[in-house]
Amino acid sequence: MLKIYMLLIVLGLLGGVGYVAYYYYKDTQERIGILTQNNAKLEEATKLQEETINTMIEDRQKFEEINRELQKELQTAERYGDQLRATLQKHNLTHLANKKPGLIEKRMQNATNRLWDCLADLTNPNGVQLEAGTQNSNCNKDSKNGSSSSSAPKASSTK
Repeated sequence: MLKIYMLLIVLGLLGGVGYVAYYYYKDTQERIGILTQNNAKLEEATKLQEETINTMIEDRQKFEEINRELQKELQTAERYGDQLRATLQKHNLTHLANKKPGLIEKRMQNATNRLWDCLADLTNPNGVQLEAGTQNSNCNKDSKNGSSSSSAPKASSTK
């Protein structure tokens, strides 16, 4: 009888160990599945993050280039403004206007017309930009000395 009890105890222990091993195996496989899914999600997130970083680097490079171009344009505009200030300081327009009003009025009107035309070209409400080589020649942009010819007055529709 003792042998039967011992056999039952051994079988019970082996069954318990087998059950624990089976439960551990199932739990481990379930965890492996969950970790595999999490790993796939992390890999996707990493790829997305790398793409975002690369896009941000490209954008930063573009912004730096645009900023350099804007800085050059600003320096050109400041030089043009300095030229204008120097010209205005050199000439006493009040004295000239009193002395030769017709001449000064004509030149000032021509310059004002050119300025309005340039402003109209820059702020075209239709958003249409002129083709290369067809830009209004009255604008001071891209001229060597920043001045334009005042040979003929041009009527402006924006006055």
